[in-house]
Amino acid sequence: MSKSYKNLQVLLLVVLMLFTTNGIFAQKSLSPDARLTEWFGEEKLDGMMNIAPHKIAHYNCFLNESFYVSSQLPQNYVMRGDVGNVKQSRDENLLFNEEESLLSGAEINRLKYEFRAEPDKHAVYSIGSSGKYLIFYPENIYQEKESAYLKKHGINY
Repeated sequence: MSKSYKNLQVLLLVVLMLFTTNGIFAQKSLSPDARLTEWFGEEKLDGMMNIAPHKIAHYNCFLNESFYVSSQLPQNYVMRGDVGNVKQSRDENLLFNEEESLLSGAEINRLKYEFRAEPDKHAVYSIGSSGKYLIFYPENIYQEKESAYLKKHGINY
C-alpha cells in the first residue's frame, strides 16, 4: 500500500471517530426546560449554559422529578393545605393559580411558588375539591432521584 493510501485511511478513521463521539455527547447534552427561561430570562440562562451547564440539569430535574399528582396519599406525609393558598415566590400577594394545569397533566413552574419539601416525609397539598393531591418527594428520596437523573445525562458528582 502506498503511504498516501494509509494516510487517507487514518484520516477517514479519525473523521469517523469524531462523528461517533459527537453523537454520543449530543445524546447526553441537555437543553434547558422552557420554564427555566420563564424564570431566569434568556440572558441569565445563556450565561448559566456557558459557565455552569450542569446547573441546567439540576434545575431540569427539580422541575420534572420533585413532585407528582395523585389521588392516593403516600404513607408518610405532612398535609400542607390547599395549593391555592401557596404564595408566589416573587410576589407574596399572588397565590398559586395553576390548578387546571395540574389536573390536566400539564407542567407547572415550581420555581414560581413557595412550596416546601420535608427532609423525610412527603409534603402534600390538596388541589381544590378535585380529590387529587400535589405531592412533593421527601428530600432524601428526591436526592436519590436527582442522582439517577444526573447519571442518566452523563453528569457525575
